Amino acid sequence: MQKLATCMIGMAMTVMAAGTLADAANDLTIRSSAEIKPGSVLNIGDQATFWYGGDGGVQNFVSAGETIPVFRETPVCGLTKKTEVGAVRVLAYKGEHRFMAQVVDGRLANGDIALKEISR
Repeated sequence: MQKLATCMIGMAMTVMAAGTLADAANDLTIRSSAEIKPGSVLNIGDQATFWYGGDGGVQNFVSAGETIPVFRETPVCGLTKKTEVGAVRVLAYKGEHRFMAQVVDGRLANGDIALKEISR
């Protein structure tokens, strides 16, 4: 009887974990890197081009006029720490994999990334 109860609990845990993983697989992070000259800093009002290297055009995931948070990644003890450093507003598309954006918050540097979480 105890083995049956243990087996049932194990099966229930497996089903719950599979559901959580399926939900995570449906989430998508749109990651776009800022194209800024090394050593340059952009302030509020400045414009930058962001590059999106994913499948499909950036227009499918990011809308003109949308505001997206920008993060800086730094290595810490073998892990990557993300710190929000500002936000940009999408102005226009520059081809299938680039968009022009204006800084609306913070200060941006080369290598900063705009991240947008979306659910499929």
